[in-house]
Amino acid sequence: DLAGVHVTLDGTGTLATGAWTTLTSIHVLLSGADASFPMTTSAIGSDFVIDGVNADLGALLDLAGGSVTLKNGGTADVAAVANINRASMIVTDGSTLTLPSVASYDSASTANYQKPELRAEGADSLLDLSNVTTVTGGTHDDSDLFITASAGATVD
Repeated sequence: DLAGVHVTLDGTGTLATGAWTTLTSIHVLLSGADASFPMTTSAIGSDFVIDGVNADLGALLDLAGGSVTLKNGGTADVAAVANINRASMIVTDGSTLTLPSVASYDSASTANYQKPELRAEGADSLLDLSNVTTVTGGTHDDSDLFITASAGATVD
């Protein structure tokens, strides 16, 4: 288990991620080389920034309160993720993020000024939430959910 740390994997070194099962409030920056997290099932409050590489998060089920940002063609296997409540999902630069196991989204704010976003930006960028049937915004002051598709991008 990891909690409250920043992890940078830029392709110039190695870090054994294969046994990580639970990530809590960590920040992961991936660039330079693909990375695999084969045992990670929970990443509550954790942020993944994936820049031009692939992140294998195929075992991940829960990303509540966290985020995934794909840029420069970055990809992530998040097909098993079912819970993205309060999370932000951002795709840019022609990247595609598909979340087929997510059926609902609840921004479920816990305090004022929380602003999760579901955003696709730039030509051919796609945030695929096509199985989501219910979306609920926050209830606290200035705790809105932002859904944005701009500059030729699609949020489905």
